[in-house]
Amino acid sequence: MATTALHGDPEMQPLERRNASRRRTLKQGKIIFQDGHCVVDCAVLDMSEKGARVRPSDPLLCPDEFDLKVTHGPMRPCEVVWQKAGIFGVRFVD
Repeated sequence: MATTALHGDPEMQPLERRNASRRRTLKQGKIIFQDGHCVVDCAVLDMSEKGARVRPSDPLLCPDEFDLKVTHGPMRPCEVVWQKAGIFGVRFVD
C-alpha cells in the first residue's frame, strides 16, 4: 500500500484557522493578572496581529484572561483560546 506524504496531498493539510499570519519570534514577556498584582514570566514563541503563542514559566498559575506585556511592546489584553503541553494560544481582545 502506497503512502502519501502529508505535504504532498492538499486534502491532508491541517486546517488553518488563523485570520492573520504568525511571525515566529522568541521574545521575553510577562503575563499580568489580578490588577497587576500577579506576574508570570513567559516566552512569546510567535505573534500575529490577532494573537500569540506563549509558553508561561508556570502554566498552572495562568488564568483564562490576562494582559500580555512583550519586551519593547505594548501591553495587550488576551484570552486563552487553546492550550497544549504548557503552551497557550491567545487572542488579543483589544
